[in-house]
Amino acid sequence: MSFGSAIFLFGFLPLTAALYRLLPWRWARRVLVTGASLFFYACGRLWDLPVLLLSALLHYAAGRLLLRTQSR
Repeated sequence: MSFGSAIFLFGFLPLTAALYRLLPWRWARRVLVTGASLFFYACGRLWDLPVLLLSALLHYAAGRLLLRTQSR
C-alpha cells in the first residue's frame, strides 16, 4: 500500500481519521496512530517491521531518559 493508492486514500486514511476523531482520550489516540502506522508499514514490507519497532522503542527510551535527567 502506498500513499497514492486508492485503498489508502479511500479506505485506510478516512477510517483512521474518523476513529481518531471519535476517540476521546489522548492516550487512545496515540495508540491508534501508532498501531495504524505500524500496520501501514507492515503492508508495504513486513520484514522492515522489526527494525521499525526496535527504532521506536530505542527512541522512546532515549526520550524518557532525557526527561528524567532534565528533571534533576
